[in-house]
Amino acid sequence: MTLIKICNKAYNVLMQLRASENFYTKCSSLMAQCYCSTEYNRYRKIKTNYFIVSLAFADLLVSVLVMPFGAIELVQDIWAYGEMFCLVRTSLDVLLTTASIFHLCCISLDRYYAICCQPLVYRNKMTPLRIALMLGGCWVLPMFISFLPIMQG
Repeated sequence: MTLIKICNKAYNVLMQLRASENFYTKCSSLMAQCYCSTEYNRYRKIKTNYFIVSLAFADLLVSVLVMPFGAIELVQDIWAYGEMFCLVRTSLDVLLTTASIFHLCCISLDRYYAICCQPLVYRNKMTPLRIALMLGGCWVLPMFISFLPIMQG
């Protein structure tokens, strides 16, 4: 076995360890966010927490649905799951990554509006319906961006 192959295998093992470390980090983050947003009444009143929990869930799904297959592909140097599953995994990767980006944008807009624009009327303007629409947009819009173009070829 040449030195390059040994280095490639070591790199692949490190990538696998990194993926599992990322998974455990995301799980603990999601559990902490869910606990904080549901257990304590004062944390439940902070509307940004809904965006943060949804973001943590999107990142957790990346860790569970996308990264393990990517790590297996890196270690084995071949995709063994078929073309259709490859398209589904790629679509999920794009979907969940785009959903994470949209969540970060919504959090930024929410904080900007709460602090800079009109902080006194923020509570009246940011209703549960608006939060639900923003969260729905964070999940529905990436579906059109990911599944439609990738599955149609």
